[in-house]
Amino acid sequence: MGQVVVPGEFLRPHGDLTWVDLHGETHSAALWQSNGGASRSHPSRALPFLCEIIPSTEQGGFLSVEITGIFALHAGLENEPAGTIGASLQWIDKTGRMLHGMSLVCGKHYGDASDGLAIDRINGDGSSVTTLGFAERDGQKVRVDRLRIELPQASNPAKIMLRDLGTSASFGLLSVALVGEVKAECPFRGHGRRVGLDELGSILRLRDRGRFDIALRQLDEGIRSTDDLDDARGSALTFLAVVSAALLEIGHSQKLHAFQLQAARRLDQLATLEEIADYASDCVHQLTEEVIPESRNPNDILIDRAIQVLERHYSADVTDTAIADRLGVSTSHFRHLFKQRTGQPFHKFLISMRLEQARLAILQTDRSIHEIAMEVGFQSPAHFSRAFTQRFGTPPSALRHPKTVNS
Repeated sequence: MGQVVVPGEFLRPHGDLTWVDLHGETHSAALWQSNGGASRSHPSRALPFLCEIIPSTEQGGFLSVEITGIFALHAGLENEPAGTIGASLQWIDKTGRMLHGMSLVCGKHYGDASDGLAIDRINGDGSSVTTLGFAERDGQKVRVDRLRIELPQASNPAKIMLRDLGTSASFGLLSVALVGEVKAECPFRGHGRRVGLDELGSILRLRDRGRFDIALRQLDEGIRSTDDLDDARGSALTFLAVVSAALLEIGHSQKLHAFQLQAARRLDQLATLEEIADYASDCVHQLTEEVIPESRNPNDILIDRAIQVLERHYSADVTDTAIADRLGVSTSHFRHLFKQRTGQPFHKFLISMRLEQARLAILQTDRSIHEIAMEVGFQSPAHFSRAFTQRFGTPPSALRHPKTVNS
């Protein structure tokens, strides 16, 4: 079993930082910076407390994480004593369960980044801190460090949360890398950036072409990588059945049943994995062309990229202006293209995505509905309940407590 380094993706709105490593090489990267400052009136007190980091791809269990950044500004002894807990890291799985957590302690995991001293320290908790170079920030020379954290066991987080705890220390993140195992698994297991079969209904309702293409690639790779023709046929039929059920749910023709029967007969006649994979792909495109058509239009591709960003940050306070800036287009043009591609205004689409994620969480976990509403981005339980009922025709509590019919 090999290993791979997977980047962690996160929003970095606080400008580029140029720094020079200890070998004299110059680097530049966008920065995320947390709340902090020596006084309550310091400008950094307006910065965010929370950074959400998403693994860019699924590679099995992650063994460690390496965070490169400034650890930390405004963390001198005159501002906070050694032993202060300035931030926490949490590894969260798809259900919202915390897999692992670590408190970041002043004098151990971070210190005064402006003291001019290089660090190469191994801590006794599975972490280490190594200075990589120096940069200019807030008019002073500051240290750029790498914080490496070994996990007690391999895990598959859907996200990592860095939470600033409100001390004077302000943490700057430049990059995050996760070290993971490479291992074979079911192509439809939906965690990280992969797509589960139970997500296809949401994807088709949202007309999410980018995520649907990921599912199609998983199907194709899964069929071509097996050495069992019956297993390949089963994967194709399962995928077609789930897509058909989702299409029936949103009002498409009952003729889908006949289509599935014809596909099953044809798949039984095919003698190679390549033929099965190609035929499965053709069938899926026939089924979904009306609902979620393919497009080579550059504008459509641009909006598909925007939707991919939303998939990673839908629970955050994300705006169409921020996404448009990230893609390099004006907000008004982005709004026009977004509605043209999805059939919905940006804000309505974002609410729909949050509701779809909430529905999956209600069905698949035992977390409280109030907790789920907060996690997907709703600030008001009443607003969540109204929006959920309007979208799905039933209140969220009904998914947990379905009505029984007396015979």
